[in-house]
Amino acid sequence: MRSGIWCESADILHGLNVLFQSDPHEFKWTTNVWNVQAVPQLYGLSLSGVSNIILTQGALDPWSGGGYQPGSPSANQDQGIYVMEIPGSAHHLDLRTPNTCDPNTIKNARYQIVRILDCWVHGCATPPRLGSLPQMVVPVNVTCQDVNQGYPWGQTDSCGLLFSFATLCIISLLNIS
Repeated sequence: MRSGIWCESADILHGLNVLFQSDPHEFKWTTNVWNVQAVPQLYGLSLSGVSNIILTQGALDPWSGGGYQPGSPSANQDQGIYVMEIPGSAHHLDLRTPNTCDPNTIKNARYQIVRILDCWVHGCATPPRLGSLPQMVVPVNVTCQDVNQGYPWGQTDSCGLLFSFATLCIISLLNIS
């Protein structure tokens, strides 16, 4: 066994070395050293000066508890600030190519995101509201493949369904008479 590997393994197993001392206060590490107030002081933690932003995260993100939450006071949909926590997802899954193995929650989140972006691009009069994400269902016995040109990924608007149902009823009535 090479001595470098032995030393590295011993440091990892033992836990004490030059970098990891038994007492971190020996290095005089304090909040002043780490400047824990730097982000609020330099950038603030308020979204009051921003608009048209979609923040997504998933429960699989180890840092999801530290991000903006859907109920955060700064998540003002009238201002175009949307915060989504997507079950069964990590923060980047919504940006990846859609896949047949994606849970229904990510499919629905992507659909809602596209609706919001479409509103921003075309200047709709009323900003869309985020809908509740469905109960998560993970596809089983599916061959995982990218889904290109698959929009809207099997998703629809509830008002679109109502319109379609109403249209079918009217057409049916017209055909009867």
